[in-house]
Amino acid sequence: MKEFQTRILGLLFTQNKMMVDMKEKNEVLQDTLACLINEVNSLKTTIKQSNTEKPAPIQSTSIISHQVIGNSNDTVTSENLLTYLYGPKTDFKYQIVLQSEFQLPLYRERNFKFTVHLADLEGNIIENFNRIPVSIGIYSSENPPKYIDSNTAGNKILKGFTEKDLVNGSATFDKIQIKEVTSHFRNGWVFFVVYPKINGGNTSSNVIMNGNGTIVNASEVKPLILEKVIVKAKKTKDRDANDEAFQEE
Repeated sequence: MKEFQTRILGLLFTQNKMMVDMKEKNEVLQDTLACLINEVNSLKTTIKQSNTEKPAPIQSTSIISHQVIGNSNDTVTSENLLTYLYGPKTDFKYQIVLQSEFQLPLYRERNFKFTVHLADLEGNIIENFNRIPVSIGIYSSENPPKYIDSNTAGNKILKGFTEKDLVNGSATFDKIQIKEVTSHFRNGWVFFVVYPKINGGNTSSNVIMNGNGTIVNASEVKPLILEKVIVKAKKTKDRDANDEAFQEE
């Protein structure tokens, strides 16, 4: 009888231990699940913010989305694209300009770099006291123009650090790649746009305290719009080797 009781107690002890272990494992699983839920919610928030951040360089209430400019069969010009993005009435006091002209054509998945400057409307370089985030965008030449985010394979069409801070009148984009040939788009070319990112119209708070210059409101900066930018397929290594060195500069 005593032996039987001992066995029963042993079984009860083992069962109790198993239940305690299961409870601990359940708590661990609940903690893990809670962490996963938090990660998913954080990812959803990030994706939502990314999707709601308009890729176009505008936050103008006067623009009509997907408006047709003139005849729908017409090819859009840089002036048309500017109107499409910012509306018919603009009050630009500054502009983004290239330091030197692009050497076209560009080549798919081939690095290139360029520098932009902040200038007044007369072309005089302005050294801004505050940081102005500037970003790259690509638009089609069809009417209405379309923002091109992905290539035909569904991947991001731009590679590299496509957003820089324009500080003291300049910003340099290094190792930028366009991952699609423009022959896949209307007219065989695209618009290449460098635009100031506008966050609520207030950029004056983003000041570099150890700098000197002008505080510039990003909403007063005209974007750089290059039209007829052509991107061709990669060149073979044994062809035009000298041009490759230039593209990598």
